Amino acid sequence: MKRVLSIVLSFSMAACASVQEYPRCYLFRAPDQEDIKSSNAEVEKLLRNVIHVDEFSLGKDAVGVRASRQKQQELSKIWPEYGCVNLRKPPPAVGEIIDKWVVARCHELIQETLSERNKAAPVQPTKIAEKYKEFTCH
Repeated sequence: MKRVLSIVLSFSMAACASVQEYPRCYLFRAPDQEDIKSSNAEVEKLLRNVIHVDEFSLGKDAVGVRASRQKQQELSKIWPEYGCVNLRKPPPAVGEIIDKWVVARCHELIQETLSERNKAAPVQPTKIAEKYKEFTCH
């Protein structure tokens, strides 16, 4: 009986929801209200339709999401592409090589930030920022 109870309890613990913050970076220029609105709409579609999460808070610099550990892991895998908001026209996919490099570097920054928060002793944000000082998030 104890074994069955512990198995049921472990499954229910895995489904517990937690709140995680996902950082955002606006690349190439500071965002205006329309840029933020557009980015928020895209992130809202991602959270509701792809990740299937309804409890979240959209901010300019970060998005807070309340979800199960499994949903948080799903989101962490794809977040760098959504967290790095490209404000260059045309987009870097058809732009100059330096634009592609900046976007890729931003993806690395966000991925490292997300992976560091899951470690037992998190690295101070200033140490991560020192590593990526060649560009600025607006």
